[in-house]
Amino acid sequence: MDYHVNGQTLGQQAAVHRDSDYGKSTHALVYFPNPWQYEWGGRLHIFDTEPRVITPKENFGVLFDAELLHYAEAPTENVLRVSVGLKLRKIDG
Repeated sequence: MDYHVNGQTLGQQAAVHRDSDYGKSTHALVYFPNPWQYEWGGRLHIFDTEPRVITPKENFGVLFDAELLHYAEAPTENVLRVSVGLKLRKIDG
């Protein structure tokens, strides 16, 4: 349905949102292409039946329901957090 390449630096907290708000997306895929250290923050927060907190790591992707609220926290260091987001739609049949 749509995609974005995102870069966040120190102090750039993302807003809490649903990817289903963008067209008819049913699933979201967030991919982290670059090396990352836990101490740098920048985690992906997904609010499911219990909150899930995912630390970026190189060549790692997360597929989740586009209806779930989520956001990317700002890095805690002066580094560039890069992610690629795909807004997907399930096609039946």
